[in-house]
Amino acid sequence: MSENWFVYSFFGDGDQPVISELYESSIPNDRGPLDYAADFSSLNGASDASPPLPHVISQAIIIPEPISHMAVTQTRQGITTRQLLCTLPESSSIVGIPRPVLDPRRLVDRVDPTASEAEEGLFRYAPLLEFDGKWFITHARDVSDIKTVLSEPTLLESTNLIFAFGGDIFGTRATPSQACDALGKSFSRLQLVLTVVALAIGVAFLAPMSIQFKIKTLLVAAYRSNDAP
Repeated sequence: MSENWFVYSFFGDGDQPVISELYESSIPNDRGPLDYAADFSSLNGASDASPPLPHVISQAIIIPEPISHMAVTQTRQGITTRQLLCTLPESSSIVGIPRPVLDPRRLVDRVDPTASEAEEGLFRYAPLLEFDGKWFITHARDVSDIKTVLSEPTLLESTNLIFAFGGDIFGTRATPSQACDALGKSFSRLQLVLTVVALAIGVAFLAPMSIQFKIKTLLVAAYRSNDAP
């Protein structure tokens, strides 16, 4: 479970994870029965009043192999796209499924999303989900008999640390939204320093000229005003 959504998996016509999102109302930007409530507690409410039930949206998918354990990536501010970490005992691997791929709001009755839906990254629902090779955080390594998968944030919002242990021990770094807040190896720090120094020299050289120009403009304006009839 993470934020306002949770996932569970069972075996039906294949291995089927089900993802559900909970909302306060079925209407966008509406809090439903809690709209005007400053706070609410189902434990301290009236004896004859039942707590309002959430509006739930769910979708199920079929995956190629069973899941033994699940976890969710964690980042420092919770801004980075999350991944659902699934332990796959048959292939002795751990896969990180991107959260948008599991979004239960995916389009069912139409193909093309609206502009707002496309901005959120929603696309057409497909009942069968094949694992992308880039999702395997264990890569070519086999990890067997994993009992627990932990995810911890780092100082970088883009990066989190993943640690799995059981029969084997495995650790790695994951960047679900790529390294958006880290400089690449090709970035030239020397060029950045030279650019800042050049700008500082330019500002120091042009500042007195700008002041002199303003003084000259004021003197000319004052002279013209004194000569006016």
